[in-house]
Amino acid sequence: MTLVNSSEAIVFSAISAIRSFVPQANIDEMEIRREIGLPIKDLITRYVGSLNSNDAYEKYKKFYINEGLGLSSEIDGAKSTIIEMQLKGYSTCVITAKDQNVAELQLRHLGFPSIKVFGNCFGSDKTRAMLAFECTHYVGDHYHDYLAAMEAQVAFVGVDSNPEHGLRGRLPSNVLVIEKLSQIDSALNSLSGL
Repeated sequence: MTLVNSSEAIVFSAISAIRSFVPQANIDEMEIRREIGLPIKDLITRYVGSLNSNDAYEKYKKFYINEGLGLSSEIDGAKSTIIEMQLKGYSTCVITAKDQNVAELQLRHLGFPSIKVFGNCFGSDKTRAMLAFECTHYVGDHYHDYLAAMEAQVAFVGVDSNPEHGLRGRLPSNVLVIEKLSQIDSALNSLSGL
């Protein structure tokens, strides 16, 4: 939900994968929506059990690639913002809990410029990716993004794009939160004191 609105693709693919293993599962769609940004495999495992977890996750990825990509869209202005940041000389990368191959395919499908992707990252893995890329700033839409940035000692900018996350209400009041990704340039300038 920072660059791509993949919520419908995630919900569709998760429900389809779960139902293929547990046809009568009582699936809470709002639970899935609240957990967007967290490792989806953990949610799927709660429904299908640990014995079927890996197979169900692989099925989730197939549903996502084969049918879910068309349900996703660029967050308004995300592509142009990435291009603008790259033209201004910012090094950019994507650090995501999504499977790396799925994330790369999603970005290509939506026509994003070439960008380094660190996939399968959550919590400390996200922190390690920030450190490996030598990030100075991290833009995220989830409270756990903020926690990972704090662990990496990286300046965090929140994008309050997913109402299910309630990001603004979870962050300390001194953390910069923007409404749209197109505001990132002015946000970065204000953090740098420019």
